[in-house]
Amino acid sequence: MRWSIVALGAALALATTPSAASPGEGRAPLEFDVAQIRIEKNATARDAGIQMLLDAEDWKRVAIYLPHGGPRIMQVRASSSVGRIGVTELFFESAEPSLDDLPLKDLLRMFPEGRYRLVGETTDGREMIGTARLTHDIPAGPTVVAPEEGAVTQVDDTLIDWEPVAKPAGIEIAGYQVIVELPEPLRVFSVDLPASVTSVTVPPEFLKPGTGYKFEILAIARGGGRNQTITESSFTTAS
Repeated sequence: MRWSIVALGAALALATTPSAASPGEGRAPLEFDVAQIRIEKNATARDAGIQMLLDAEDWKRVAIYLPHGGPRIMQVRASSSVGRIGVTELFFESAEPSLDDLPLKDLLRMFPEGRYRLVGETTDGREMIGTARLTHDIPAGPTVVAPEEGAVTQVDDTLIDWEPVAKPAGIEIAGYQVIVELPEPLRVFSVDLPASVTSVTVPPEFLKPGTGYKFEILAIARGGGRNQTITESSFTTAS
């Protein structure tokens, strides 16, 4: 009987002895350096989707949750060699369904306004946290003044001009982005502009005579992840 009591005491002692701490245990969580989520709408193609950008040092896992205690909507986990050395920046975008197939009001219902919660882990087991704020402030697409769709322009004088975006009311424009693309072989000219600038001259060095180009103008809203709306058009340079 005495042996049993001693043995029981030893067993209880073993059961209550703390196990070795994991590498990240007991340390305060780290925060993501960048966590942004935004809506991108294409006013010309009439589609829309979600984009997200994350950035931090040496992380291997992150889960993203809807605001207001909502469910997990995505999880990314690095494994093998990437899991050992870690991830830094991650940018992804959802598919962009046609607004005929998924009306904007339904997309906004799927992705409500608020702070999306991030919970992750570093390569050494330390917890990572963060939030990304989404708004439903989506600007109108820029109205192109020049060149007109399919116009012929001069290599040394191709001006892209658009009207300032002022709709819908209450949305402040942070700036614009202009992207000019030669599809084959792929060449891209891109410039970011403040809200006060609504025209840009395409550098002659970028253009070739007798060539067709596509271009996009993005209106970028201030606040949240900076929702953006695209207008597309095209021009051809004179031979």
